[in-house]
Parts: sequence; C-alpha cells; structure tokens
Amino acid sequence: MAKTEPKKAGEGGIQRLSLSTVGGARRTLSRVIKDLHSDNVELEKYRGLVYGITQLVAFFKLENEMDLEKRLAALEATVNTKGEKQ
Repeated sequence: MAKTEPKKAGEGGIQRLSLSTVGGARRTLSRVIKDLHSDNVELEKYRGLVYGITQLVAFFKLENEMDLEKRLAALEATVNTKGEKQ
C-alpha cells in the first residue's frame, strides 16, 4: 500500500484546535488520531500535537485538584468553626 502525502492546510487534516476545555481537547485529540490514521498529518506533527494536548490536559487536572483543595479547606474551616462554637 503506497503512503499518500500529508495534505496541506486547507486540503483536509487538522483544521482547528479546540483546546479551551477538557472536552475540546478530547475532541481535538480524536481528530488528530483520525487524521494520522487517514495519512492527513505527518507523524512528527502528530507526536508534537499529542504531546502538547497531553500537557494541557495535565494542567486541566492540576487546576481541578487545586480547586478541590480550596473547597476542602473551606469545608474544613467551616466544620472547625462550628465545632468550636459547641
């Protein structure tokens, strides 16, 4: 099976990167994988995109964990304040 040349911008392949949410990153990763499978993106570009998306998702996870820590600290402070009043 002959390998086809990757398509250039505007000819198919990766059109846009929706990365502002976890869901957008997931859909973009899905598109990137499909484009690799269809030979619409070069392997080197695919690897770079997947690495970048992986790092972005790690930041989303860290942000979520930090938010949970804040909420937990607020709950603990509320419980401690109520416990001291009794």
